[in-house]
Amino acid sequence: MEHNSKSIISVVNFKGGVGKTTTTQTIAACIQKLHPKWNILLIDLDPQCNLSYLMGWDDLALELGITEARTIYDSLTRKSEVHVYRSEKGIYYVPGSEDMQNVEPSLNQDIIPSKVLGKCLMKGYIDHSKTLHEDGVNEVFSDFDVILIDCPPALSLSTNNAIACCTDVLIPVQMETLSAINTMKIVNKIEEVKQINDFLQNIYLLPVMVDSRLSLGKNLDDYLNTQFGDKFLKNNSIRRAAAVPKAQLAMMDILEFDSKSTAAQDYMELTKMLCKSMEA
Repeated sequence: MEHNSKSIISVVNFKGGVGKTTTTQTIAACIQKLHPKWNILLIDLDPQCNLSYLMGWDDLALELGITEARTIYDSLTRKSEVHVYRSEKGIYYVPGSEDMQNVEPSLNQDIIPSKVLGKCLMKGYIDHSKTLHEDGVNEVFSDFDVILIDCPPALSLSTNNAIACCTDVLIPVQMETLSAINTMKIVNKIEEVKQINDFLQNIYLLPVMVDSRLSLGKNLDDYLNTQFGDKFLKNNSIRRAAAVPKAQLAMMDILEFDSKSTAAQDYMELTKMLCKSMEA
């Protein structure tokens, strides 16, 4: 797989409720704020489709109808180009589908089941918004500067596909004992899949929902720092903020809802670090 994108970031954790979708959505919003001329593409692999919902897909899908609404499931099962839509905020996305929970039999028909997503991206995309291209199939990696992939909360072939085609893996880690300990399993799986991905450069562990009042935090900091060293983004921790669920209820990203909240500030600092790495 060859590409010209600055970065393809897969947001991965085998546990649900750790902020993968929030992290994907907010990093995209921060990149758009920092680099308004960059084209950002989000890909929703999670059968829960929360990212797609936040992008406005539910209403658009109803408008398009069942025969016209195309998702990542269509692309993966047909081994074809991806279908790209544009949110009201100008961020592009490939919507997810509840059918993704049944996608593995189709993926397993491929010679290398973990490379199907990469092959689909290489085949290009159809711009249903008509804001980048009017007609035809276009090149994903030429038109999109940054791609963010929201993965399902499972050790699955879908997650493997995301890892197999990205340049960076970002693992949101709740600062709780079991969540932190299970991170080693995730990193080991990434290292295994990395053997078929020559482009994977960085694995980041991002502390999320951090509550400085809990004494357990420092012990987990020390554990993760010992186990993972520079991979552990201790200085880019995302603090817990009540504004995050309120923003999602309002169908807004946290940057738009409350730019002064701790979460908005923390995600912006994280994104500045990621963008600096992209531009290096």
